[in-house]
Amino acid sequence: MKNTYNFMIKTTTILTLILCHVPPVLAKEDQEITSPTQAEDQFHLAMHYKKNDDNKQDLEKAFRWMEEAADQGHAEAQHQLGLMYDRGKGVAKNEKKSFYWMQKAADQGIAAAQFDMSLIYQEGIIFPKNPEKAFEWCQKAADQGYPNAEAVLGDMYYDGEGTPKNSEKAFYWYQKAADQDYPDAKVSLGYMYNKGEGTPKNSEKAFYWYQKAADKGIPEAQSNLGNMYFIGEGTPKNPEKALYWLKKAADQGNIIATYLLGKQYMAISNEKEAVHWYQKAADKGLASAAFYLALMYNNGRGVAQNPEKAFYWYQKAADHNIPEAEFNLGLMYNLGRAVPKDLKKAYFWYQKAAEHGYVSAQVNVGLQYLLGIETNRNLEKAFYWYQKAADQGNEDAETRFGYMYQLGYGTPKDLEKAKYWYQKAADQDYASGKYALGQLIYDTGKTNPKNLAEAIKWIKQAAYQGNEAAECFLGALYERGEGVPKNLEQAIYWLQRSAQQGNALAACNLGLIYYQGEGVPKNLEQAAYWFKKSAEQNFAGADFCLGMMTAHDDIPSYPHTMDESLRWYQKAQLHVHISMTEVTPPSPSMIPFLQEIYQSLDDLPPLKFTE
Repeated sequence: MKNTYNFMIKTTTILTLILCHVPPVLAKEDQEITSPTQAEDQFHLAMHYKKNDDNKQDLEKAFRWMEEAADQGHAEAQHQLGLMYDRGKGVAKNEKKSFYWMQKAADQGIAAAQFDMSLIYQEGIIFPKNPEKAFEWCQKAADQGYPNAEAVLGDMYYDGEGTPKNSEKAFYWYQKAADQDYPDAKVSLGYMYNKGEGTPKNSEKAFYWYQKAADKGIPEAQSNLGNMYFIGEGTPKNPEKALYWLKKAADQGNIIATYLLGKQYMAISNEKEAVHWYQKAADKGLASAAFYLALMYNNGRGVAQNPEKAFYWYQKAADHNIPEAEFNLGLMYNLGRAVPKDLKKAYFWYQKAAEHGYVSAQVNVGLQYLLGIETNRNLEKAFYWYQKAADQGNEDAETRFGYMYQLGYGTPKDLEKAKYWYQKAADQDYASGKYALGQLIYDTGKTNPKNLAEAIKWIKQAAYQGNEAAECFLGALYERGEGVPKNLEQAIYWLQRSAQQGNALAACNLGLIYYQGEGVPKNLEQAAYWFKKSAEQNFAGADFCLGMMTAHDDIPSYPHTMDESLRWYQKAQLHVHISMTEVTPPSPSMIPFLQEIYQSLDDLPPLKFTE
């Protein structure tokens, strides 16, 4: 059985010895032992000598009498003789002879021998691995009620080794072994109940069986029990008991418990202790611990901030395919943090994380293909990765995926599908999704008062949540009185909120309002201030306006020279061709004014705003 943090460890059992009573044929300890002829007596005599495991002479005598009994067909002696050959006890180690006698005993129905035969085929001892034969022998031993075999048979059904996967049968055999007080089976049974595999999910029963196994000292069970106390599953949350059981498991070297101690200490705000346990688990090679240790170094929590160590541990975790670590490694290359900035390496790691299902990475890779960053522009691949992220319910990806349908990027244009994805994002209270939905409804049905009201509803919601594009759009609606009463005060309020968040179009529109003096006193200083704010973001319309103002208007704060005016016009000419797909189009009432300014300039192409 395989798992991650529920830590079900596959049952492995070493070959075991059969303990037998001392036979009547044995004399007192200080007397010479007689030479029996009956196989049963020979077997017991051999077992008597065999218990002196450190005495070579006794082991040789044990082998002699065990062989005598085995040659007479004594099944248990045949099994023990196989074990002696396997371990080189009383005789030279010989795997082929070990197998020979094991099979003889197994054929006579000795359950322990049948189980050992299963292990031989399962582990590939002597012969190549043969899962089917391993299953066959394990089944024979389990059918006789041998608990080790019952537990391993459960593993085989769970993992589909030598037999088709069957969680129900796995559960059945784990239960059989657990009922015989076999500790490892109790851990497996707890896992099945916890995951709802082979049986309905039952956290309380999972807790019960983990407790049973933990009380027997099984570290995996102690770790799982501590985790259940930690998260409050199957039992009320109890940080003290969580720490108790996790420490019990960690003291036995359980790496998962060591890692979980780090998480538990983080939960109780002991960051220094959390770093200690993350470090211990990371040093033992646990990738998840390496990732969290990297986070601690990256953010300076519980330890001095150290980007270089953060990078080192992100790399360790990323090498084990931890998607969050791959993504963060990409970010460090993207930002040039602890390493030289390298977009190629950044997107290499984003791609890895995206392939491992990490949503933020899928969005970044989608953007990479959309814009052609360190690769050829590929709208179909951009569409593919945005869909991957959107299908996981990520609201940002849903919005971006909607844009792809709205613009017909990588797929035929489909406004209904665009609206569907915007709506999904909006239903998750995502401001950008609400704005996109409102703008789409506005663009496709603003002539219908009902549609206009619906559009404004979503745009307002997005604006109230601080979406700068929605604030800009709402300001433009108030400026021209479309769908809302015309209100210059509200227009300035919303445009200013948007501009203060860095929206270049909002800043330019504010500048136009103050420059025209429509509804407010004309204020060239304020107009120039907002045009400059917009121009700092390379917004061509603001460049034009500043060029015009420095040529024709007397503004104390700005040089009134033709050279300065020409400088702004040249900037405008440069920036007009830069894509502004991420910027909200200007309000329609502003476009004629900007167009008039621009078209009055000689030798420059006409102004076009990207919609």
